[in-house]
Amino acid sequence: MSFYRLFYKATGLMPRKEILKTCRNIGEQMARELQPGDNIDIKRFKTLLENSIGKKKSKNIVIADDFDTFKKYAKNVGLDDFSTEMFFQNSKSAVLTNPNDNTILLSLRTAGETTANALNLACHELEHVLFKRLSPRAAMERLYLKIRGKKFLQNYIQKYGNILNESSLNLQRKLLLISNMENGNATGGFSKFPPNKQGLLSQLKLQDNELLQKTLDTIIEEITTGKDKKLSLKLLKAAKIILKDESRAYKTGGAVERYYADITGHSNPNATKSEMLAMLYDETIQSIKSELKKQQIERFKNIFKIKSKPAKNENI
Repeated sequence: MSFYRLFYKATGLMPRKEILKTCRNIGEQMARELQPGDNIDIKRFKTLLENSIGKKKSKNIVIADDFDTFKKYAKNVGLDDFSTEMFFQNSKSAVLTNPNDNTILLSLRTAGETTANALNLACHELEHVLFKRLSPRAAMERLYLKIRGKKFLQNYIQKYGNILNESSLNLQRKLLLISNMENGNATGGFSKFPPNKQGLLSQLKLQDNELLQKTLDTIIEEITTGKDKKLSLKLLKAAKIILKDESRAYKTGGAVERYYADITGHSNPNATKSEMLAMLYDETIQSIKSELKKQQIERFKNIFKIKSKPAKNENI
């Protein structure tokens, strides 16, 4: 048993590496059981999850594919009815938490997907679930919110919920757009290029890294345009956290899709579309960090700025 698994057994918290390993193990087990054309059996998925993390930890994870359950959870994260419906209709699956009862929803909708894509989606969303439920970071966030109280969370969601979600969705749409993914989908299938920096540049149709950075800087700048400094920092910090989580999820789903391709005789040396988008997200995170550093330095300077007093006129 690995150190990370022992840590989980002892503390109930699962480090990032163990989360990724757990998701991949579940995905690869399902991949070995599914034939091309099969879909995800939610009951079997729940069983594998329960076996991996235990009954106690899995009982608060709700897995459903209907809109009403999704709408109930979306309300608790500050989404209005219009945004909720748009989110549901424009996402293949999603993960939402309910801070009122400490449950988490895995809205898993894989009907009509290829087996490879269904595996990708299931493992992608599972990474989100386990990170929100079991990671040390998530535990610290829950502790912080418990200390601040429910009223603080409700006020924060009311004030920032919509703008943070809209900003995140817009950023991800723009990144997907410049990624030139076939049919505009980031899951299901392989790209035409290898999983490295040059492959990413080729996928984006950019000549060099300098053009990539300029492109990403322009997109990041749009996040803060017209916003005050305080809100800009919140939006950038939220974007960094969300892209990190999405990058991990795309890598996990892409790796399981690659595994399924290998065991079914469809090996491909190129990056899966999910792995390629994850590389783009990682590059974007670096641009966000750079912009955050600039804004934080500027804020620091403004806080400690001492305005020079005008010189007094002296009679000669």
